Amino acid sequence: MRGDPSYGRQPVILSRTRSTTTSVLQDTAPVPPPHANALPAYAPPTTGLLSHLPSAAVPYAELIRLDKPTGTYYLFFPCVFSTLLAAPLTTPITPPLTVLGTSLLFLTGALVMRGAGCTINDLWDRNLDPHVARTRL
Repeated sequence: MRGDPSYGRQPVILSRTRSTTTSVLQDTAPVPPPHANALPAYAPPTTGLLSHLPSAAVPYAELIRLDKPTGTYYLFFPCVFSTLLAAPLTTPITPPLTVLGTSLLFLTGALVMRGAGCTINDLWDRNLDPHVARTRL
């Protein structure tokens, strides 16, 4: 019965003599071994885009998830598609360098906004991340 305070607990026998048995209720959740919580040492990336950056820039690139560009693409592609659709409809037609400059501006904005979102998410989850294996480091 869930309302019962001893629900989910099993008695653990502390001592047993001929005349009496002493027991205490204990949670049944398994206890991990002490070495299971030890963190591996941090190693900078050796492959991919981040391995080509200066070592001082790598922590910032990891913070904004520069090596995982999917979120940046989600922000950038609607902007560039709308720019490419609207450019030939203007009178006179927009020059290609202007379209390229606008697209690069949108790319920069998408990268900055995605990085800001990842950073604020890390700040909000800073108390939760050490308890999850994937985000422990």
